[in-house]
Amino acid sequence: MKKDRRFIASICWIVIGAVLMGVSYAGLVDEYWSAMGTALFAIGVIQIIRWIRYWTNDAYKAQVDVEAHDERNRFISGRAWAWAGYLYVLVGAAATVVFRIAGNEELSVMAGISVCILMVLYWISWMLLRRKY
Repeated sequence: MKKDRRFIASICWIVIGAVLMGVSYAGLVDEYWSAMGTALFAIGVIQIIRWIRYWTNDAYKAQVDVEAHDERNRFISGRAWAWAGYLYVLVGAAATVVFRIAGNEELSVMAGISVCILMVLYWISWMLLRRKY
């Protein structure tokens, strides 16, 4: 059932992407939405190709299932997310200072807000997980 939902979601990405490309080519919106539509369309097509391969190729299906449910891969994935979060905070904080020194206050504020939001989300997650575990 979950796999069927993901396949349907892939079809939805294709439809949304096609609609965005169509309204952009019709001149109703700017080219940003055309690029967004193209990306969504491509993602949907790639996901459908992956699902068809998953359903028809037993070796690929076994490989995907092992990667999705293997404890080692889950641990590595968790560590990668943790590193990405740490690095994001450090790069965002450095960007806040660099943009301020360079005189670009708008980008400095946006970088600072971004880091602040991430830290607030981290704190909320920490509080919830502390109660759970």
